Amino acid sequence: MGRINRTEAGRLGSPHPIHTDRLVGEVASEYINVQVVTHNETEHFRVGRSVALGTVMDAYCSKNGHSRDAVRFLFDGAALQPTATPAQLEMSEGDVIDAMVN
Repeated sequence: MGRINRTEAGRLGSPHPIHTDRLVGEVASEYINVQVVTHNETEHFRVGRSVALGTVMDAYCSKNGHSRDAVRFLFDGAALQPTATPAQLEMSEGDVIDAMVN
């Protein structure tokens, strides 16, 4: 793995999910891509395995103009807690988070 300059290191340390090809809070080997799916759309997010999924929830709501209270997030049919991490939930590359918009 190559060296990371200070600018990149600061960006990599961000606690917020990135809706692009940039990394979220982790080095390249420590992230996965997840999908947030509603009845009519799919959004892709790259997130660090140890980053709280609340950051993905917030980014999804912000991008789509929803308040956090108006969306219920589910993973494997169970309510997703904002403090849960992909590592804790044993999430894999490409796993789906369902977003139920009220």
